[in-house]
Amino acid sequence: MIKTILELIIYIYTYFIKYLEDQTLMSMLSACDDGQRIKQNGKAYVYFRKLVILRREMRFIRVEIFIYTMRLIMLTGNLKLIGHKYLDPVFVSMSGLCQAYAVVFKAMKSKKNFLKLDVEDLKDKIQHSKTSIVPKPQAP
Repeated sequence: MIKTILELIIYIYTYFIKYLEDQTLMSMLSACDDGQRIKQNGKAYVYFRKLVILRREMRFIRVEIFIYTMRLIMLTGNLKLIGHKYLDPVFVSMSGLCQAYAVVFKAMKSKKNFLKLDVEDLKDKIQHSKTSIVPKPQAP
């Protein structure tokens, strides 16, 4: 029971930290916005990619929070803890079913590793491409 409560607190705190990162990335992205398309070798591209990866992580954290909340409800009902009188047995069973579906969903949509891209990596890539360009000889 204590493990479930601690895991729930940790995931809520992690989600809050990720939410703050999301807000800072959105502000950096809006500062880069100059009304044009996002180019692959620009700062806005890097920030947008980080934002997509961060929001994916936040979705998985929300699923984890849901799973641990359902586990907490089931433990409260089955261990007859404080407040178990207010939990209907059907509700406890349905929370177990929802928790099982969420675990299957999480397993099916498991975290895939994305290539992390920073602004420094982008600068190195641009410098490397400038030095590796060899002009083609022109035909007479």
